[in-house]
Amino acid sequence: DRARLETLGVDAIFHPPVDQIYPPAFKTRVDPGPLADVLEGKSRPGHFAGVLTVVLKLINLTQPKRAYFGQKDFQQVVLVRQLVRDFGLPVRIVAVPTVRHPDGLAMSSRNAYLDDGQRQVAPAVHRAITEAAHAFAAGETDPLRLEGVTRERLAATPGVSLDYVAVVDDTTLSRPQRAIPGSVLAVAVKLGSIRLIDNVVLGAERL
Repeated sequence: DRARLETLGVDAIFHPPVDQIYPPAFKTRVDPGPLADVLEGKSRPGHFAGVLTVVLKLINLTQPKRAYFGQKDFQQVVLVRQLVRDFGLPVRIVAVPTVRHPDGLAMSSRNAYLDDGQRQVAPAVHRAITEAAHAFAAGETDPLRLEGVTRERLAATPGVSLDYVAVVDDTTLSRPQRAIPGSVLAVAVKLGSIRLIDNVVLGAERL
């Protein structure tokens, strides 16, 4: 990572030792509230408490004007924005588009654990949510029907086990009565023991 950043002309890297961020006497954690109990939070209890704790520490230590987070981890972006809002932190949270392989698979460190067969199947996740996005663009606004488009596509894909698919509001994470531009369709699947997540912003130009 350091070598890559040097080629990009980065001015500085903040990389403190773990024991400086979490000294032995460290006790305090951020409670993210109910938004951490849905979607990813159901499968990973306590995960977002750790995320928000370290994000709060890093923002306090570095005092950035802007902080950039990937759209792939959509729920994380929502919770970090909640953290900034609730604590009045003087930083703007910017969600950047998901970076994808040419076949549409969202880039993730977990992809390295996919075997050859799973890697060939994995792009079906993006195709499934894109199909729902196209249905929305064609006029479908019923969240259950949009979820059904993705659900059916994944059910027809061998080797893919669906954890959840949900159309949600981009701030409250609740299901809207009708999907609108800016609503998010989020999905989580398992290929063997490997869990992958992805999402699409409905009505977005870039899918």
